[in-house]
Amino acid sequence: MSLITYPLFEGMHVEELVLPPGIITQPRLDRHRLALNLTPGHSVEIKRRNGWEKRFYKAEDLAMVPFDHANIIRWFTEIRYFLITIEPAVIQNLLQTHNMSLAEQRGIQDKMLSQLLFRLRHELRSQSGPGRLLHQSLALCIAIHMATNFIKDGKRPFAPKGKFSSTQLATVIEYLDASVKNDIGLTELAGLLNISPFHFSHLFKNTLGISPHQFYLHLKIHRAMMAIQHSNSSLTDVAYEFGFSDQAHFSKMFKKIAGLSPREYQNNQYSKIIQVPSPY
Repeated sequence: MSLITYPLFEGMHVEELVLPPGIITQPRLDRHRLALNLTPGHSVEIKRRNGWEKRFYKAEDLAMVPFDHANIIRWFTEIRYFLITIEPAVIQNLLQTHNMSLAEQRGIQDKMLSQLLFRLRHELRSQSGPGRLLHQSLALCIAIHMATNFIKDGKRPFAPKGKFSSTQLATVIEYLDASVKNDIGLTELAGLLNISPFHFSHLFKNTLGISPHQFYLHLKIHRAMMAIQHSNSSLTDVAYEFGFSDQAHFSKMFKKIAGLSPREYQNNQYSKIIQVPSPY
């Protein structure tokens, strides 16, 4: 049974599964599979050339089975796990790498990667939006971690240096400003400059000192503040207008950034105005 199913990028998909005792038979994978175990300790058996290999998985253990490997496993109790499947070309396109292969990992502990997966799971389950830019940013971090720590052959990704040119920065900021009421993705922004999402994210932060998602959220809250000042719309309508799926999440983000709730801001005669980083 699938509890979550969501496309992160074209060719990169996430789902949360609960499965009764059974067997998975995949003699040759057509994509990488990264799984985070959500079940208390349990045993699985992995089919190898010389028979079945028994492994014990603790809660939060990870397994990464690369493209072109066999994934034949069986288990004897109900299991639950958070799964990301990734076509090899996706990692190469995201990171602008070539001829990179990953090594099999089974039953490992990786605190940083687990935290990224749990954060992504939380954001997807909350459905509180605006989220696509955050979801894709987290997915990119997961891909970078895999390419850095699980690499078998090829070159590890290296963070690009430098900053946007003034023309590039103006193009990106103008697009963000025009799309402030939408739910845009990292691939859209990187596509504006014909660079990879990996390079875009690093150059953006090098230039403005803030991640694309954080900047976009600041921009949304700033524009929401202006809407509260200059329109008669309800706070709920303002939340929906700027892509927040519910009032609670809008209020939480508003207070986190502005230092007070939308209602407090409205009742305090707009005394506190957020400072959004600006290239102009």
